[in-house]
Amino acid sequence: MMLSWTEDLALGNDDIDCDHRHAVEAMMRIAAADDPALPALFGAFVTHMREHFERENALMRATGFPARACHEGEHVRVLSLLDSIAADIAAGRLESARDFGRHGGPAWFIDHRNTMDFVTVDYARRQSGR
Repeated sequence: MMLSWTEDLALGNDDIDCDHRHAVEAMMRIAAADDPALPALFGAFVTHMREHFERENALMRATGFPARACHEGEHVRVLSLLDSIAADIAAGRLESARDFGRHGGPAWFIDHRNTMDFVTVDYARRQSGR
Protein backbone atom coordinates (compact mmCIF):
# COMPACT_ATOMS: atom_id res chain seq x y z
CA MET A 1 0.00 0.00 0.00
CA MET A 2 1.70 3.14 -1.17
CA LEU A 3 0.34 6.34 0.28
CA SER A 4 0.41 9.89 -0.97
CA TRP A 5 -0.86 12.99 0.76
CA THR A 6 -4.27 14.31 -0.17
CA GLU A 7 -6.32 16.93 1.61
CA ASP A 8 -8.77 14.14 2.54
CA LEU A 9 -6.18 13.12 5.14
CA ALA A 10 -6.26 16.54 6.83
CA LEU A 11 -7.83 16.66 10.28
CA GLY A 12 -8.26 20.42 10.56
CA ASN A 13 -5.37 21.09 12.93
CA ASP A 14 -2.69 22.96 11.02
CA ASP A 15 0.26 21.69 13.07
CA ILE A 16 -0.81 18.04 13.00
CA ASP A 17 -1.79 18.20 9.34
CA CYS A 18 1.62 19.68 8.45
CA ASP A 19 3.35 16.94 10.44
CA HIS A 20 1.21 14.26 8.82
CA ARG A 21 1.93 15.56 5.34
CA HIS A 22 5.64 15.51 6.12
CA ALA A 23 5.41 11.93 7.46
CA VAL A 24 3.51 10.67 4.41
CA GLU A 25 5.98 12.29 2.03
CA ALA A 26 8.90 10.85 4.04
CA MET A 27 7.43 7.35 3.83
CA MET A 28 7.16 7.75 0.06
CA ARG A 29 10.84 8.78 -0.12
CA ILE A 30 11.85 5.83 2.09
CA ALA A 31 9.92 3.40 -0.11
CA ALA A 32 11.70 4.65 -3.23
CA ALA A 33 15.17 5.29 -1.79
CA ASP A 34 18.30 3.65 -3.10
CA ASP A 35 20.59 1.95 -0.60
CA PRO A 36 22.97 4.88 0.01
CA ALA A 37 20.13 7.35 0.70
CA LEU A 38 17.96 5.10 2.85
CA PRO A 39 19.72 5.38 6.25
CA ALA A 40 19.63 9.20 6.31
CA LEU A 41 16.04 9.35 5.08
CA PHE A 42 14.89 6.87 7.70
CA GLY A 43 16.85 8.64 10.43
CA ALA A 44 15.22 11.95 9.52
CA PHE A 45 11.81 10.25 9.55
CA VAL A 46 12.39 8.87 13.05
CA THR A 47 13.46 12.31 14.29
CA HIS A 48 10.35 13.85 12.73
CA MET A 49 8.08 11.24 14.30
CA ARG A 50 9.59 11.80 17.77
CA GLU A 51 8.96 15.54 17.42
CA HIS A 52 5.48 15.00 15.98
CA PHE A 53 4.45 12.61 18.74
CA GLU A 54 5.65 15.10 21.35
CA ARG A 55 3.50 17.81 19.74
CA GLU A 56 0.49 15.48 19.83
CA ASN A 57 1.27 14.53 23.43
CA ALA A 58 1.47 18.22 24.38
CA LEU A 59 -1.92 18.84 22.73
CA MET A 60 -3.43 15.97 24.70
CA ARG A 61 -1.95 17.27 27.97
CA ALA A 62 -3.11 20.82 27.27
CA THR A 63 -6.69 19.77 26.54
CA GLY A 64 -7.00 17.06 29.19
CA PHE A 65 -7.69 14.41 26.55
CA PRO A 66 -9.27 11.50 28.44
CA ALA A 67 -7.64 8.70 26.37
CA ARG A 68 -4.19 10.28 26.53
CA ALA A 69 -2.49 7.26 28.13
CA CYS A 70 -3.70 4.95 25.36
CA HIS A 71 -2.67 7.35 22.59
CA GLU A 72 0.72 8.07 24.16
CA GLY A 73 1.24 4.32 24.60
CA GLU A 74 0.75 3.85 20.87
CA HIS A 75 3.38 6.52 20.24
CA VAL A 76 5.83 4.64 22.48
CA ARG A 77 5.06 1.37 20.66
CA VAL A 78 5.65 2.91 17.22
CA LEU A 79 8.88 4.61 18.30
CA SER A 80 10.11 1.24 19.57
CA LEU A 81 9.31 -0.29 16.18
CA LEU A 82 11.12 2.55 14.38
CA ASP A 83 14.14 2.07 16.65
CA SER A 84 14.13 -1.64 15.75
CA ILE A 85 14.07 -0.81 12.05
CA ALA A 86 16.89 1.71 12.57
CA ALA A 87 18.92 -1.08 14.20
CA ASP A 88 18.25 -3.26 11.14
CA ILE A 89 19.53 -0.45 8.92
CA ALA A 90 22.65 -0.08 11.04
CA ALA A 91 23.25 -3.82 10.59
CA GLY A 92 22.92 -3.49 6.82
CA ARG A 93 19.40 -4.91 6.62
CA LEU A 94 17.61 -2.23 4.62
CA GLU A 95 14.52 -4.11 3.45
CA SER A 96 12.60 -3.67 6.72
CA ALA A 97 12.78 0.11 6.24
CA ARG A 98 11.58 -0.14 2.66
CA ASP A 99 8.77 -2.46 3.73
CA PHE A 100 7.79 0.05 6.39
CA GLY A 101 7.76 2.86 3.80
CA ARG A 102 5.74 0.82 1.31
CA HIS A 103 3.34 -1.14 3.51
CA GLY A 104 3.60 -1.11 7.29
CA GLY A 105 3.97 2.64 7.72
CA PRO A 106 1.13 3.69 5.41
CA ALA A 107 -1.23 1.06 6.85
CA TRP A 108 -0.39 2.14 10.40
CA PHE A 109 -0.70 5.83 9.50
CA ILE A 110 -4.19 5.46 8.02
CA ASP A 111 -5.41 3.43 10.98
CA HIS A 112 -3.84 5.79 13.55
CA ARG A 113 -5.07 8.90 11.73
CA ASN A 114 -8.61 7.55 11.40
CA THR A 115 -8.87 6.49 15.03
CA MET A 116 -6.60 8.03 17.64
CA ASP A 117 -5.63 11.23 15.85
CA PHE A 118 -9.15 11.94 14.60
CA VAL A 119 -10.58 11.63 18.11
CA THR A 120 -7.75 13.66 19.65
CA VAL A 121 -8.10 16.55 17.20
CA ASP A 122 -11.89 16.50 17.48
CA TYR A 123 -11.66 16.62 21.28
CA ALA A 124 -9.11 19.47 21.19
CA ARG A 125 -11.35 21.41 18.79
CA ARG A 126 -14.37 21.00 21.07
CA GLN A 127 -12.33 22.04 24.11
CA SER A 128 -11.26 25.24 22.38
CA GLY A 129 -14.81 26.01 21.26
CA ARG A 130 -13.91 26.05 17.55
